[in-house]
Amino acid sequence: MDFIEGGVGGNFFKDIKLELPKGDYIEYIAWLPDRKVILFRDFEKWNKERLEKLGSTDNHIKFWNLMDKVTKVFWNASRKNIKYHTSAPIGFRSVMISTHCELSDWQNLSETEYQIKKQKIGQMEVLEDLN
Repeated sequence: MDFIEGGVGGNFFKDIKLELPKGDYIEYIAWLPDRKVILFRDFEKWNKERLEKLGSTDNHIKFWNLMDKVTKVFWNASRKNIKYHTSAPIGFRSVMISTHCELSDWQNLSETEYQIKKQKIGQMEVLEDLN
């Protein structure tokens, strides 16, 4: 949770009309059996820490690059207040309509066509954010 103005926690407090708590926010610490790893808020410090403490082989670096891209996608989505809805009543389809999507494109689809289209749209959104 990012309890700063514009962060996930900050937006939560704003939504429920509460003031953000005052104070300094500390880094998270992961206590592993053989070491501790500090999850720095500052990206450069976190990048250095994870390479030093968790590994810096080519495979580690590829993994961290992928995690950075995935994190960026979810970070951007959270800033746009995007939510994943799974609680639509049985028999109803949840369709996210945006400026990139015409409602008519979603009408009269079979269940299979709907699921395929929904998956493709989701993949395009993720790929767009990764670029």
